[in-house]
Amino acid sequence: MNKRKRRKNYKFSDDRMFCSVLASNVDLAKQFIETILNVEIDSLVCTNAQQVLNYEVDIKSVRFDVMLAGSDAVYDIEIETTEKDFKVLPIRAGYYGSAAQAAMAKTGMNYSDMKNVFIIFICKSDPFNRGLARYTGEVMCREDPTVDMRNRITYIYLNAAGKMETESAEMKSLLRYIADRKHEETSLTQALQAAVKQYNEDENWRMRRMTFEEKLNAAREEARKEGIEEGREEGREEGREEGRQEGREEGREEGRTEERNAAVVRMINKGLSDEKIRLIFPEMTESDLAALRNNTEE
Repeated sequence: MNKRKRRKNYKFSDDRMFCSVLASNVDLAKQFIETILNVEIDSLVCTNAQQVLNYEVDIKSVRFDVMLAGSDAVYDIEIETTEKDFKVLPIRAGYYGSAAQAAMAKTGMNYSDMKNVFIIFICKSDPFNRGLARYTGEVMCREDPTVDMRNRITYIYLNAAGKMETESAEMKSLLRYIADRKHEETSLTQALQAAVKQYNEDENWRMRRMTFEEKLNAAREEARKEGIEEGREEGREEGREEGRQEGREEGREEGRTEERNAAVVRMINKGLSDEKIRLIFPEMTESDLAALRNNTEE
């Protein structure tokens, strides 16, 4: 008896779902940030959603999950579900904070006019193993904490599995919702879940939403059929070398780009059109796709 394969529904904590929901609904993102910071925000605009911020060729790029800007502050919200990345989280947060300030700076702007920056990492487990639901960091003077050395960047790490005695009822509900735990429904969690349901029912979104692991498995299967299977680490190292030459992302982004490009090259060899390829990989620019096609046809 044939059984239909159960369709996977993505949760709000899935990186692509998280970014899609918050970037496409600024009012919802506003309520989300207000709940986390316990402040009122006048207005917000989404300035970046899973887009890469590039500098010079030999400088590491930054990919923000969701960045929004208000009249006096910039908010970068990152969903972090991989515990192996926790050990470098503060270093990454510092780099993101500086990048966010640079992204908002205009030629001739005075430093005193720089906006406040909030870098918010949302973790499903404890990044620092202290049991807190919230860790907030700012630059301070070690010798004399009363000396104001703040650089207008605030780092917030939320632990959805932490103790929440000091958090508001709305915040407790939000963290438990993110951690897929039983929670008291609020207007925010209901709105988030409604948006999640809408995206899960959108077949075009689901087609575009291929996780890195799914892409990697698909690439490996095609490679085995064609007799050109390559090791994952070897592919990442090759991706790093090409990234230095072509100014692409480094580190984790390089590994993803390399696997994506390998899959695109195979699709080109199989005769797929640019339109079909960009339907699967919407982040591919026309110039990047054209370069891959030219290199493949040479």
